[in-house]
Amino acid sequence: MILVKITDDLNGARVLVTGHANYALKGKDIVCSAVSTLVQHTIYNAESYVKSNEDGNYNVLFDTSDRDTYVLLKSFECSIKQLAKQYPDYIKVVDEYEI
Repeated sequence: MILVKITDDLNGARVLVTGHANYALKGKDIVCSAVSTLVQHTIYNAESYVKSNEDGNYNVLFDTSDRDTYVLLKSFECSIKQLAKQYPDYIKVVDEYEI
């Protein structure tokens, strides 16, 4: 299962993505692909962030004082929650606050 944790940080918003969906075989897993694409899109379009990527897991701190980054993260939050509703056995979203 993919776990997406969204938390409030003193410096912005932290997004932690860990695990694997195991929806299908490697290379054919549409759930992993969707989550990876969404996370990478958010990271690469954010104005200010600090990223750590180990073994396919993401730990990203976003500077939410930037309006464009805030809007991008709100979009990420809505989209990842929609994916989790569509694939509840494969994605779990834990948010400790609403962005």
